[in-house]
Amino acid sequence: PLLLCPLNEAGIPKFICTTMRPTQLPYKQLYEYDKCAAFVADYITYEVLELPTVLPRHMASPTRTLEWQAGDCFDMSVLLCSLLLGIGYDAYVVSGYAHKRTTRCDQTDADVAVDGGAAAAEALGDAGVNKYFVSRRPKLESKFEKEQQEEAIVA
Repeated sequence: PLLLCPLNEAGIPKFICTTMRPTQLPYKQLYEYDKCAAFVADYITYEVLELPTVLPRHMASPTRTLEWQAGDCFDMSVLLCSLLLGIGYDAYVVSGYAHKRTTRCDQTDADVAVDGGAAAAEALGDAGVNKYFVSRRPKLESKFEKEQQEEAIVA
């Protein structure tokens, strides 16, 4: 579905193209895309959409999103797009669908290689030993805990 004319924060229908306005903040630190995106991610509190498969009926302006310091994915993307347009980037907002784990940054099912470098080197065999691999972390031991255990044994 296409989102053309949602209601703004005042309940008035407003074309989405007029909601995204090139906005240049007076902070030179935000004139790079990665720092601008980090600002939006850190400053705006993410609110989950009530119905994630339905386009929102209301779309807040970037100014209101900054004032409220909160917004859903559409509010945050319109704000970021407006900031990027303001500093000269060719930016667009595209909506789509993603799995719930993706939208919530849930990485609990991700495989984690404990010793991937060594395993890769073994897989290569003698044909090409990979000299770049992550070493296993040494087992850390606390000197304080060790002294406490020794004192407990002596006492």
